[in-house]
Amino acid sequence: MARILSISSQVVYGTVGNSAGVFALQRLGHEVWPVPTTLLSHHPGYGAPAGGPLPAEAISALIRSLDEKGWLGRCDAMMSGYLAAPDQKEAILEAHDRLKRANPQALFLCDPVLGDEESGLYAAPGVADAMQTLIARADIATPNLFELALLTGTPQGKATPEEMLRAATPARICLTSAPAPAGRIGIVVKEEESFHAVETPRFEPAPKGTGDLFSALVLGRLLRHGNFAEAAREAAASTASIVRESVARERSDLTLAEAQQFIERPDEEATLTVL
Repeated sequence: MARILSISSQVVYGTVGNSAGVFALQRLGHEVWPVPTTLLSHHPGYGAPAGGPLPAEAISALIRSLDEKGWLGRCDAMMSGYLAAPDQKEAILEAHDRLKRANPQALFLCDPVLGDEESGLYAAPGVADAMQTLIARADIATPNLFELALLTGTPQGKATPEEMLRAATPARICLTSAPAPAGRIGIVVKEEESFHAVETPRFEPAPKGTGDLFSALVLGRLLRHGNFAEAAREAAASTASIVRESVARERSDLTLAEAQQFIERPDEEATLTVL
């Protein structure tokens, strides 16, 4: 079991952000300490939600309290996701610095939630620049293709995923929504100078929260056995299994509770090949 600090969005209804990732990590047997960047009634895909962002200082105060109790020294990793405002990056950086002082071996995974090819950029103004700062501190990143192009300053279609990954930090990256054959989902895994491709079946339309779930599962699996490429393959297989069930039930949210057995034991194939 690992202990994980997870800083991301949270909703009352649905499964996005921490509302997806925390359950998945707990189902893998990890202890999770969730901190919301924003607390909403539901994700905006259902219309305008109630609720709103937590001030950056409130996030920092929560982390400081954990540190003052001496608990950060027991924490094995932290992950960050959606930022509601650019100044929240300061709270994430403070959490990172406090965690690394308490436990230098702790990992930091950054999921740079900014947008996608279908919707374009949906992050608040200034958040993309804030994510650049967080990515520079991260040990692991999980961008999609749109986000990687944005973070590396690469115009769409002007470089291959491998070329963008070689220019990107950190040393370990899972690139989602990579090119793949028809009916398949592609992921490219970078670890230092090594590259692997992961493919799973594609099920559409993909529910909201799929990327949040995948990122959490990558970290959760990595903390179990330490093999990054295999963690990505296992996470992809679990995600594909859960997405399939969600699509079959015609849900726009992940049917995470109903399909939770696939977090531990996916039944969809995920291939792993060396590039």
